[in-house]
Amino acid sequence: MKTKTVLITGALTGIGRATALAFAQSGAKVVVSGRRAEAGAALVTDSTNVLGTLLSLKHEMRVMLAQGHGSIINLSSIAGQVGVAGASVYAASKFAVEGLTRSAALEGAAHGI
Repeated sequence: MKTKTVLITGALTGIGRATALAFAQSGAKVVVSGRRAEAGAALVTDSTNVLGTLLSLKHEMRVMLAQGHGSIINLSSIAGQVGVAGASVYAASKFAVEGLTRSAALEGAAHGI
């Protein structure tokens, strides 16, 4: 992708949200707009929580696999275990971090990670 920054209007729900997340996952800087500030802030947190953890794990696992050992600690929130009323997007991102971390632990265990 040649585009480094993408502006998406109406990015807080539906197709716009999915598009914003797809661009963020491909490495673009994404600017979102919509009518609900809280939903916009939650979307930005979601790009950060899950994508940041995923990208970190990707690089950490490569190094640790090569050296044959290592420890990775990802921090989440109680929202990633029980959910929180009024913070569904935040809770969903924390549930994703929890699942990603558990899966990576299972994959890395056989390699000393």
